[in-house]
Amino acid sequence: MVNPVDYSKRKSRSYLKSILIFYGFISVFTSCAKVGSPTGGPKDENPPAVIACSPENGAVNNKTKDIEITFDEFIVLKNLNEELVISPPLKEKPITRIRSKTLVIDLNNNPADSTTYTLNFGNAIADNNEGNLLPDYEFVFSTGPFIDSLSVTGTAVNAFNLKPEKEKVFVMLYDNLGDSAPYLELPAYITKTGTNGKFAINNIRPDTFRLFALKDVNNNLKFDIPDEMIAFGDSAIIVSPENVQKINFVKDSALLKPVQKATDKEKGAAADTIAADSVSFKGKELYAVNADLFLFVEEDMRQGIIEKERESRELLTFVFNRTLFDSIQLIPLNFTAENWYLKDISQNKDTASFWITDSTLIKLDTLSLAVSYSTTDSALNFVTRTDTITFLYRIKEDKSKPGRKTKETLPDQDSLLISLSANIRNQSVANLNQSILIISPRPVSSYDIHKFSLYRFEDTLQYSQPVKFAEDTSALYTVKFSTDWTENTAYRLLVEPGAVTDIYGATNDTFEISFRTQKGDYYGRIMLSLKSREFPVIVQLTDEKENRIAEKSITKDEVVTFDFLSPKKYRFKAVIDKNGNRKWDTGNYLKHIQPEKVINYPGLMDVRSNWDVEISWSLDGGEQSGNENENEERYPVNGIR
Repeated sequence: MVNPVDYSKRKSRSYLKSILIFYGFISVFTSCAKVGSPTGGPKDENPPAVIACSPENGAVNNKTKDIEITFDEFIVLKNLNEELVISPPLKEKPITRIRSKTLVIDLNNNPADSTTYTLNFGNAIADNNEGNLLPDYEFVFSTGPFIDSLSVTGTAVNAFNLKPEKEKVFVMLYDNLGDSAPYLELPAYITKTGTNGKFAINNIRPDTFRLFALKDVNNNLKFDIPDEMIAFGDSAIIVSPENVQKINFVKDSALLKPVQKATDKEKGAAADTIAADSVSFKGKELYAVNADLFLFVEEDMRQGIIEKERESRELLTFVFNRTLFDSIQLIPLNFTAENWYLKDISQNKDTASFWITDSTLIKLDTLSLAVSYSTTDSALNFVTRTDTITFLYRIKEDKSKPGRKTKETLPDQDSLLISLSANIRNQSVANLNQSILIISPRPVSSYDIHKFSLYRFEDTLQYSQPVKFAEDTSALYTVKFSTDWTENTAYRLLVEPGAVTDIYGATNDTFEISFRTQKGDYYGRIMLSLKSREFPVIVQLTDEKENRIAEKSITKDEVVTFDFLSPKKYRFKAVIDKNGNRKWDTGNYLKHIQPEKVINYPGLMDVRSNWDVEISWSLDGGEQSGNENENEERYPVNGIR
């Protein structure tokens, strides 16, 4: 029999024990929660570090095709297929995987004998937590007894604007010096440009190579598409210990400069050893031959229609892929007519518009034509190409009334009015060197000069101004006239009804604008003293955003004036116009023609109101990139120098 007193004591002890256990659990959970809370420590900004490699980075006599690179933390791979560049390139892409903190690479190819291989990972490797990049990590090994350690460095930029391309460009070396190599073969060595266009092809054997750059559209490392951007060296490049310089190379900065001529001892070392900091060439001193490349797209000589349109009944438009070589002919197929159109070729000659002048044809919904123009065959011989094109015109639906067609107004109706416009906006400020253009939406047949009136205001009085009309048979859509402007003065232009008649007999209604001329002391002026060993030279004046303001062709050393300039910053670009055709010409690889040389004036020109800026610019050995302007003198237009 249980003693009630003992039972009570045991029950109390059990209850106390339960309470202690409960609070013990609470304590444990609270403690666990505290351990797991953020400590507020510094953010990890360090890239992953390599702690082991198999085989060793820089290994020689290595025949294995399996590589393991172990890091001090977990990593992720970003765009590995685009970022990883293996030089010399392999026929098959490697197989990669991550095992714990180790990057495992199966080259998927048997390495060639006595060859140094470089694996550059670009921006593919980052840590798993913060995404810190390990940029331009290089893994190097040789299947022979030593590591080749010569380099080719340089910059590849767009030949016309002298800027790097947004997408990275392949730069390649071929040991086959024949012209066909970039078309048919994989290169002997390869790399990619950095964000600023700089490149370094590392671990090269001594040899003679062809240097070539390619913006590879179809990712096959071959120049096999006509509109792929390319660049090439003028001659073969000799890579040898005797030709190298010690280059301080930083891929993604402006730094790429010779440190000094390599000493004989260093040249010997460069021939058969690898530098100690070869794990990454970012900020590395290289023994390199330096060469710059200028990227261009070859002119495609094949001509073709890329777009056709019949926006209105009376207008047929053809857009071509390039400038027309000569005339274009239209041959009717489903109708018979002579002298049935007025032809308009765009200024850059890549668009041809045909205004139908026969009202019977305008009313036809379907027009079938044979269109003939010149193009080239595979041997670049000129031939005539003829395309059969059918234009269908459908009346557009009235969007305000679904299901109903828009009411048509044919252009041969007398009641149709021309909606005129001008190159000067109403209530705007006009430049003192500006002519007035009255613009018609359709070609102008005639105009009546007596129905154009220009008035000048002084105080409250209005004075009629004489105007000078410019006859220009090539100006299909405009009536141009000018006058001797008075600065800072109000003007009113009145175009009376019937002043302009288009080719369909339609005329204008009343057109009127008011404007004021600019103050004379608002403008600045640039006087450019240009010197060059090569002429002619095309000089382009652009604004800070490189929009073209003016262009002049110069044939000798002289002072050229650019006046009536608004106060702001400007740039100069010079083109060495070798063939004298007054435009920049691209290059041609098989003909060994480089694109015409472009030189940027080093710096911006700050033009101020009522000030002249004098510039002295020698193009011989001139800079091809901008820096601070050191050749500029400025003084008031009416001041004393």
